[in-house]
Amino acid sequence: MLGGSWYDKLLSPDGTLPSGSDIVWMASQAAAQQLGIKSHPIRSHVTLQKECLPQYKVGHVSWVEKVEQKIKESNLPLHLVGSSYRERASHQ
Repeated sequence: MLGGSWYDKLLSPDGTLPSGSDIVWMASQAAAQQLGIKSHPIRSHVTLQKECLPQYKVGHVSWVEKVEQKIKESNLPLHLVGSSYRERASHQ
């Protein structure tokens, strides 16, 4: 999730939001700078929501549990991180 007090700085002079690919690039740059992650995402899904508080969809917790179970069953070398999964990320 990108946002916070600097969110308005992302807007262009005419008030339009950046494109989804620009947002992915910004997130990749932040991950590289702040966490040392140099790889780029293989897949991304961008949703832009202005002037709102993010909320989970109904059924989010059970969806996360199913995904975690599938990862475990498949013995995938994958970890879900971020506050939208199990509160492993730091909040702004």
